[in-house]
Amino acid sequence: MKVLEAQSALLSNYEVLELILSEKKKVLDSIDNQSTTQVQPNGNSLSVQDSKNKHSDSHAKLQQPANLLTIEHELLQYLQDENLKINTQSAVKVGTFLTNIQKFKLTKAEKLQLLNLAPEKQVDLYLVIEEPEERFTSEEISELINIVADSLN
Repeated sequence: MKVLEAQSALLSNYEVLELILSEKKKVLDSIDNQSTTQVQPNGNSLSVQDSKNKHSDSHAKLQQPANLLTIEHELLQYLQDENLKINTQSAVKVGTFLTNIQKFKLTKAEKLQLLNLAPEKQVDLYLVIEEPEERFTSEEISELINIVADSLN
């Protein structure tokens, strides 16, 4: 494997989740397209291929390093945790959030952390933004917290 670009972009947790789910769906769709099935009137399906060939085809399609499958599984478990704010996010909400915080002159890393963590309290915001008391007034900090709450929750 050769790395073409060291770091071309920063991805939020939401974007990573969407990417992993779409890739997983592509693999499952390609497996479904390979095996043709017939549906009986009672709703059961019969495979045109014998089950041994079907199993070997899908197994060949899914052959990936075991550690990659483990990482994907654990990553999905982490990102789909109900304690994370990702479950309430959508592409529209993320876009709205990024538009609303443009006036604050935050770094890319700070925007990413705000998006991933969606801080609800001022103390949480202070952990994400470097020197907020020097860069922003208390009203701006309150406004930023309100934007996070309105856009991402």
